[in-house]
Amino acid sequence: MLLIVLQWFPYTGVFLMITGAPIWTGHIPHIIALTFVCEVLLRKAPKVLLAIPLLPYLFYYFLFGVQAVYIYGLENELQAQNPSKLLEFVSGDYSLVANGEYVKYLKIPVVYAVNSNFPEGYLAYRLSTKVLCDRARSLKDKVTDIFGEYWIFPVSWHEFRSNKVSSKSFGMCELRIREAPQKPILKIVREELKTENPYLNQRQYTFFINEKSIGRFVTATYEAIPLFPRFFIGCGLKSSDTPAWLCDATLRRVRQTLRTYPKATSANNNSDNYFISLLLGIDYYSEDDLQNFKDYPETIKIVDDLVELKKNEKPEDFDQWGLRKDSLYQPQISQKNGYPSFVGVVYTQNEGGPFYSFIEQNRDKIVYLDVRAGPNTNGNSSSIGVYGVCKARKDCTSRTDDYYFFEKMANEERHFQGFFRVGKREKSEDTHNKADNDTRTVLTLVESDELDSK
Repeated sequence: MLLIVLQWFPYTGVFLMITGAPIWTGHIPHIIALTFVCEVLLRKAPKVLLAIPLLPYLFYYFLFGVQAVYIYGLENELQAQNPSKLLEFVSGDYSLVANGEYVKYLKIPVVYAVNSNFPEGYLAYRLSTKVLCDRARSLKDKVTDIFGEYWIFPVSWHEFRSNKVSSKSFGMCELRIREAPQKPILKIVREELKTENPYLNQRQYTFFINEKSIGRFVTATYEAIPLFPRFFIGCGLKSSDTPAWLCDATLRRVRQTLRTYPKATSANNNSDNYFISLLLGIDYYSEDDLQNFKDYPETIKIVDDLVELKKNEKPEDFDQWGLRKDSLYQPQISQKNGYPSFVGVVYTQNEGGPFYSFIEQNRDKIVYLDVRAGPNTNGNSSSIGVYGVCKARKDCTSRTDDYYFFEKMANEERHFQGFFRVGKREKSEDTHNKADNDTRTVLTLVESDELDSK
């Protein structure tokens, strides 16, 4: 009881919280029950007192039985509506567009992920050996490659075994390359389903071929009460906009993955990734497969092509901002309805980059913009910042950030489109360092009637 009292006060409770005191005090109900049993066995108390600890435990196991029946019925219901197979996937026939993480589990050379931050609209995920990744990494040039023709990430492999996660590293890596699918698209869309039961979580996977649905599969997890009751009794810090010290006594639950696949599967694997491999007829990587992994020929060819490209690069292949002239990041600067137009990606580079230059040339004018935030930019849902570059101004004595605020427009993907009036450059009031020369430019959305009156 002393532990509970000490947890009540934040000054002492915070130290007890760190050492897991709420879990220790969670054993108190069992200790009390055991005390009653010992008193009766030692004949220091009448047998009728056994009802005090026995009834709560009987009620708990009644609830446990009701839960088991509910879960069994739910599994049967989902198994009845879920398909066991949708198609036999062949890499030569389709491009798989889904979560890029699937490339670590499904035996296919590439998985494409939708990514609106790049002109291609996609990133291609490819699993590679350390040898091939080191070769690709050696090609990276921090000056000319800020636009990310590819990225390299270490890989950790996870497997779900009996509701526990096993994580291993095989010294491999993942190449993420800007690349659009070239074959008919097989797309997997994942969404969380709303349920009336607060302890039930359902996730639906919808499969499309060229935007036409070919089937759905639902997986589920349940926050279940365990076979042996466990409690959480104590206090802790609630992190939020207004932090608070809260105390509670509750039953601890465990997450249980339900078996929603309509046929018997490996008892050692009950993960969504494994079910997807069965639905699409794709082999699933085992530990031995990854331990002895060999690079796919097409992945080797991609790295070979990058090597050849680097060998043949010449200074004239790059524009004044250090960007390859054949890059998809090259903006389209022209006219739209008689107004200057900039269509492309905003980025920071030598002398600020093309967007910075375009804005400077069109101060106090109406322009058409169709832009996205790209490499080396700051900002938020209503602004883009070209940062950290001195544009050869006479007063540029430290880092400068130039922010462009899109008035009357907010977009979480930071994609801004429309006719805007370019405002004056003003000293930014939000600068963190008074010595900085940060500026702000307001781009005001122009209504159509104002355009017509020109």
